[in-house]
Amino acid sequence: MRLVAVLLANLVRFAVPAGFLAWSLKDPAVAGYVFAAVAAVFAAYLFFADRTGRPEPDPSAWGPEEIEVLRKYHLAIKYPLGSKHFSFFLNGFRWSCLAWVSWLLWNRLWAPSTFLAAYFFLTAALSTRLDPYYYLTDGANRGRPGSAEELATLQRVREKLLQGTA
Repeated sequence: MRLVAVLLANLVRFAVPAGFLAWSLKDPAVAGYVFAAVAAVFAAYLFFADRTGRPEPDPSAWGPEEIEVLRKYHLAIKYPLGSKHFSFFLNGFRWSCLAWVSWLLWNRLWAPSTFLAAYFFLTAALSTRLDPYYYLTDGANRGRPGSAEELATLQRVREKLLQGTA
């Protein structure tokens, strides 16, 4: 059953970008600009949600590393499932940008292709902040410096919040 859910989620994740790409076969200019606008609105919403509502933890109850993690990953801590899904769909938009940029350059649509190329790189950090458990675990498994320590701090913060000790 889990495999079916994963396959369905992956289908949906790429359905919107693929639908726009199919539309762009008929009218690449309009489809390219509309896709860029949809991607921009989605990313702007996520950036706004990430920047606003950051907690101001009490320094007497939290250590400096814990405060940093609380502020950096506040959406993933407060809304773990929703944040993970937003990261998932943001990555669908991000990775489809590779096909979009090539297609739009082929059709000499410089503005949306430039925007989507920048979008690919600018939204990478946001995707990481939305799903830190996945990215930090992956980084720790690959031996990236600091990933294991930050993951341990994130888990410690989560446990403190669940226990209500802070």
